[in-house]
Amino acid sequence: MVRAQEPTETAILESLTTGNFYASTGVTLSEMETAKDSVSLKIDTRFPNSLQSYTTTFVGKGGKTLAKKTGLEAKYHFKGDENYVRARVDSSWGARAWTQPVFLK
Repeated sequence: MVRAQEPTETAILESLTTGNFYASTGVTLSEMETAKDSVSLKIDTRFPNSLQSYTTTFVGKGGKTLAKKTGLEAKYHFKGDENYVRARVDSSWGARAWTQPVFLK
């Protein structure tokens, strides 16, 4: 899934080059925001299903689990020693999404 300003080749390639995309086998994110002190996301609920649940796992260097959150929104506050943080969202129905890593400076 690529977040581009418009559906043109130039805009899509720019988003791919800058890491503004994520991989998915069915989970769709409506938002992903990075701030100085955190990363947050929202799962798309255009087609809500009360039987399906979502767990977001924030992962750091070496695959270390930093935090887990159940629900349609998740946020992780940086501690400063993570090196990078990426989110993996798992659906109770087996679909998954993986974000690009956010590197701490």
